[in-house]
Amino acid sequence: MCRKQGDDFDSRGLLDNDTKWHHFIGKNTITSSVPFRPAILENARLKQPTAVYARGSLTVNGVKMFKSRGAFILAQTYLNYLDPEYLRYSPAAKRAAGVDDIDLNLDDFFQRVNADLVSKVVNIARRCEGFLRERSDNRMSVSCSEPELVQSFIAEGDGIAALYKARKFNWAMTEIIPLACWANLYIDEKKTRLMAKEDERDDQIQCVLSRSKPFPNTCQLPKASPS
Repeated sequence: MCRKQGDDFDSRGLLDNDTKWHHFIGKNTITSSVPFRPAILENARLKQPTAVYARGSLTVNGVKMFKSRGAFILAQTYLNYLDPEYLRYSPAAKRAAGVDDIDLNLDDFFQRVNADLVSKVVNIARRCEGFLRERSDNRMSVSCSEPELVQSFIAEGDGIAALYKARKFNWAMTEIIPLACWANLYIDEKKTRLMAKEDERDDQIQCVLSRSKPFPNTCQLPKASPS
């Protein structure tokens, strides 16, 4: 990633660099990594970690991953068939800030991807893109008649960012997915497909698909309690 962006990754580990380093380790290596790794880095005149986070084990269908037993998934094998974004989302929806183990249950994996990413998040782009391309020259509306509704979506950003920074990824997902659900419900309410069958309603369709409206008390997911 750094190479693609023209960045020198190695220089970011030097003492005079202001990059923050966050180390993620397995819970079974806490006693060996936490005391000794910073000392090794200091001796090599490299930056010590800003913070160290221990993670639980990843199991697959309830079985702990062991290469010697053949119970593992090669990254390249996965990439040959599925988008990496799916694998990022599924554990994130389960991953809290602690060291609990998480299980990659394949049935749950496909259900989460199809129900959340495909049916809610991706579906917004799929539903809007065709109309905007065909009827509005790929342009969104320059005006917004309901700016306060758009702002209510934007206002969620700080809270979601705070959850990411606290590494409470599963809590962040419980905030993001309802927003996608609300956006889809807004499109349903406006009945854009029926509008498209009527003449001279392109401007109205463009306006509908250029903003998203939250629907309180609809499509809510359980909220996680603060720690």
